Amino acid sequence: MIMQPLELRDRMTRLVLDHNYGDGPLLVLAGPGAGKTHCLIETIRRHIENGFLTEDFFEATLTNTAAED
Repeated sequence: MIMQPLELRDRMTRLVLDHNYGDGPLLVLAGPGAGKTHCLIETIRRHIENGFLTEDFFEATLTNTAAED
């Protein structure tokens, strides 16, 4: 079964968002436009909504666009 790009992106996003970071870190490695920044922002947003502080996170990016997000 060949997945459409948006279906694949949504599936990968769900895997990242559902990852238990208590088990260890998660490396997201994907090509341009795959949704890495979206996954990162949504993961941090979800954790902040669950009581984490912004100081609990370290984010690094190599693009100005991602830094602005």
